[in-house]
Amino acid sequence: MLNSERKIDVYIGEFESGLQNGKGKYIHSDGGFYDGDWSMGVQHGFGIEVFSNGQRYEGEFMKGKKNGRGKCSWRSGTVYLGDFRDDAQDGNGIMIYSNEDKYEGEWKQGERFGIGKLSYANGNRYFGNFVYGLKEGAGTFFSYIYIIFIL
Repeated sequence: MLNSERKIDVYIGEFESGLQNGKGKYIHSDGGFYDGDWSMGVQHGFGIEVFSNGQRYEGEFMKGKKNGRGKCSWRSGTVYLGDFRDDAQDGNGIMIYSNEDKYEGEWKQGERFGIGKLSYANGNRYFGNFVYGLKEGAGTFFSYIYIIFIL
């Protein structure tokens, strides 16, 4: 006997000319969803998108992609707050990593790119230029040495 389960996506909301338009919620068969503004059948305006892997985005959409200001968080605890362009971090933003490291600065196509400050959880800091996520060019690294006295 063949046992199959049919999974379907569901949209609940406003339509215009047969397309999602206005406010609505789209629930994916895998458990993810988008709840927010629609225009001509695509996400456009403000919305919240939650993926089945635990990633969550809350912010602006344009033509079906993350564009503008937004906040993205991952199940690991990493959080990004800043600018998006074409579904990637692009512009200025802050990323707080799950290990408590923190980057504040410029982003390009999802990578640290340009001037920024990387603060490490151990107190070390780097201020300078980044290219494709790596320290590159002019910059200053501050290293803190902790001395523990045992009495």
